[in-house]
Amino acid sequence: MELEQSSSAASAGGFEFTPEFLRKLERLEWMTRRILRGQIRGEQRTRRLGRSIELYDYRAYQHGDDLRYVDWNLYSRLDQLFVKLFAAEEDLTLHLLVDASASMALGTPSKLDHCRHLAAALAYVGLNRFERVGITGFSDHVTARLAPLRGRRNLPRALDFLSALQASSRTQLAPSITEFCEGEQRRGLVVVLSDLLDAGDVLAGLRHLRQHRHDVTVLHILAEEDITAALSGDLLLVDSESGAELRLSMDEGLRDRALGHFTADLETLQRALSRAGIGYARASTAVPFEDVILRYMREGQLLR
Repeated sequence: MELEQSSSAASAGGFEFTPEFLRKLERLEWMTRRILRGQIRGEQRTRRLGRSIELYDYRAYQHGDDLRYVDWNLYSRLDQLFVKLFAAEEDLTLHLLVDASASMALGTPSKLDHCRHLAAALAYVGLNRFERVGITGFSDHVTARLAPLRGRRNLPRALDFLSALQASSRTQLAPSITEFCEGEQRRGLVVVLSDLLDAGDVLAGLRHLRQHRHDVTVLHILAEEDITAALSGDLLLVDSESGAELRLSMDEGLRDRALGHFTADLETLQRALSRAGIGYARASTAVPFEDVILRYMREGQLLR
């Protein structure tokens, strides 16, 4: 498929982007909050630690940072460690980690379908800006991998790859991330698109990405069924991934308490991710993916 300029829609792999939406995407640029190293000079201006004379900013010291870039004068005055950031012109590698576990098949539209459209829009922005974009599908392990591509001409390959992802197996984020890190040495911006329905330690898995010096943002994909749980009466609940069953009688009081616990868990997760330096945004299937990209992602400072 030949991609035309923004005057026409782009489509491949079952995706359809309108000309108006493409024009908006083309005006967006990536924003990162960490130190990225590129392999080829590109259009994107990223920030990394280096020997440039242009001091860009400071940030709090994190375990593993190079002590050569600690500002000891600030430490003597504030008794806190801060690291100097210098500006450099480098390209950005965007890694999209897409949850293709069985629970992603739920919802209307399905969480996986919503997730694929979000990932496709992000891939379009990256490829349109001449950045490198790689995509990894995972469930209990890495199920599919598309090596980083560069240039708008590769958008059909990215869309076809996303379209081929099928929901299956259980979510195991930590081992999937470990496998991803072992196979991908190029540091960059990692966007994890997942419903995070994992019985394991989600935070530990995401921290593993940080330990490999990636900038990390989580797009938490939620179906309206996850949020509202509009159920009542005698129910048999079946875990979509493990097959475990739970019988209960749902009344209004129990439903309100369950929703309260769910909301509290989301807020606790968001605070924990923030403390770990990991970006977070929720993406309900009830909100069109265009709105998530153009509005909510801007609020999350991933795009501007």
